[in-house]
Amino acid sequence: DIQGVATYSCASDLAGGTGNLAANPQFVDAAGGDYRLLYGSPCIDAGTTNGVTPALTNDLAGASRPQDTYEGGAVPDMGAYERESYLSGPLACSFTNSPKVGLTSLNSAFTARIAGDPSATNVVHYWWDFGDGYTQDGPVMRQVSHTFAPGRYAVVLTVLNSLGGIASFTEEAAVRVVTSNAYVATGGSAAYPFASWATATTNLGAALEAAHIAAAEGAADVRVWVGDGTFALVGMPLEITRAIRVGSVNGPAATRVWRAAGLGRVFTLAHAGASVEGLTITGGDVAEVSGQSYGGGVYVGAGTLRDCVVRGNKVRATQDSVEARGGGVYIVEGLVENCSVVSNAQVNVHPYTAGVGGGVYMTGGRIRLSNISSNEINGWRCQQGGGLFLSGGTAECCRVVHNNAAGDAVHGDTGRPTGGGGIRMKGG
Repeated sequence: DIQGVATYSCASDLAGGTGNLAANPQFVDAAGGDYRLLYGSPCIDAGTTNGVTPALTNDLAGASRPQDTYEGGAVPDMGAYERESYLSGPLACSFTNSPKVGLTSLNSAFTARIAGDPSATNVVHYWWDFGDGYTQDGPVMRQVSHTFAPGRYAVVLTVLNSLGGIASFTEEAAVRVVTSNAYVATGGSAAYPFASWATATTNLGAALEAAHIAAAEGAADVRVWVGDGTFALVGMPLEITRAIRVGSVNGPAATRVWRAAGLGRVFTLAHAGASVEGLTITGGDVAEVSGQSYGGGVYVGAGTLRDCVVRGNKVRATQDSVEARGGGVYIVEGLVENCSVVSNAQVNVHPYTAGVGGGVYMTGGRIRLSNISSNEINGWRCQQGGGLFLSGGTAECCRVVHNNAAGDAVHGDTGRPTGGGGIRMKGG
């Protein structure tokens, strides 16, 4: 997993955090090295001065900050450059719209924003392109509305002033309309929101993003269907934070989700209604440099993992005082049922690290009717529970065989024993 904290930052794939935005920062010309903000950038007025001592009064170019960019008072922008006041510069435009996401069908209302020197802001014509083949234009169309079918739409606003000046602004994902089902398969057209096998995506993360919108909009029985094949994961773990079911059509022998690059587990289940069913989950590699390293394949904070094969994942302890737990699965709450947790590992590569639960580590929840086999812990000290370690929770009707907890006789810490090649219980 990734260490460190980002706050009040913006990137298209940024994880959650205080003040963070998962969006395109919309620079003037990033390819050309111009990282000033376009009028309409989500970074405008989204920064903070909290904890900054002394307060920043100028940007990288020497311009004063903050500026009053949106007629609502001076608020700092994110980034190295402060966007100029809405009362200065050439004609510029952007827009706001609400709502931006919806289920099945969405009517969104748009309002144009105009900036620039007062002599340049007398707009005489507006053109709206809604990205779905429909347009509207006219002299009195600062405010418009439009109804969208399922899809993701780039909306373009172009304006003309009385001096003949033209400005344009594009928001790439101004509107997203989803359905209650998303599909993942090879051979689909990858047309958002992936609402059929014909329009399926190979990107499970993208399908989950659409499913989360559907769940947030109140859809019942939200599902992500996964077809036959191997689907690669690169980047952040697949986190399910709402009542969403992710499952294969033909079971784990036919469908594999594989971490192809980068560190991190494969799945995190973090909602009582979340479930992952019928997948082979492999390639997870959690290697934190401080704190703990938990759940190489799947972290079950809540919800259900069912009918899955969790194979070939690992957690690694890479620094002093790191404790690695659950090479295959780490369970806090929820249910793991009818799964095979096999050939996962916990690896200690530092003399003052500890590892427990090479296959499964439990602090709560329940695992039942499952096979836990051929998992191992390799390291220097305190290797406990090669197959299963319970500090809480319940294991019932499980087969635990051919697991191993191998300590180091030379460097081992006699005060923290190695033991329980199959099962180690500290509670439960």
